[in-house]
Amino acid sequence: MIIVKLWFKVLFCLIFIFTLILYSMPQYHAMAALKSQSSNTSSDQDTNIYNNQKYGIKIKYPHNWSSVENVGNISNHSIVVNLYTYGYSNISAYTQNVNLVIGQLSNNKTSLQNYTKAGIALLAHQFNNFTLDQVNKTTLSGSPASEIIYTLNDGQTSVKQMQVWTLKDGKDYILTYSAAPSSRFDISNAKKIFDSFVISK
Repeated sequence: MIIVKLWFKVLFCLIFIFTLILYSMPQYHAMAALKSQSSNTSSDQDTNIYNNQKYGIKIKYPHNWSSVENVGNISNHSIVVNLYTYGYSNISAYTQNVNLVIGQLSNNKTSLQNYTKAGIALLAHQFNNFTLDQVNKTTLSGSPASEIIYTLNDGQTSVKQMQVWTLKDGKDYILTYSAAPSSRFDISNAKKIFDSFVISK
């Protein structure tokens, strides 16, 4: 149990830190825009479609967003793709983003309920400014999933996040939608992106 808790602490903290770093790096978007011109991305009039054959996943996102792949690794977990939109002026850092993390579970017998409880407890323990707004049961690509919505506020910056995760075939799939400032949080946009996520293998 101690190992599971430690893993959750590392994973959730690094996902959050990764998100904050990207918020503060406008020059990141110039590089990301180049990387997003990938054969794995197709589009129609309203949405782009990110398709990754290696992981057997697809996800739709707004046509005016960009993407960058293979962002990094976190404790046997890969940040497969980051999807984002620019800020108010197209110069400032982005206001909304979604990242997808996929990893191998160290314990295949971990239940979704225990996974969720441990994740929430460690977020609350790690961040003094953590406010849990909602915990819901949902589905992700047709599999049972958990959804949490929470806010982190350090007095200067307010970030609101929605995370949905599912466990399937020894892997965990974690989608995180972030908005900064939190007033830019658009739950309908987040749900539309999450509902489009497909695990095909």
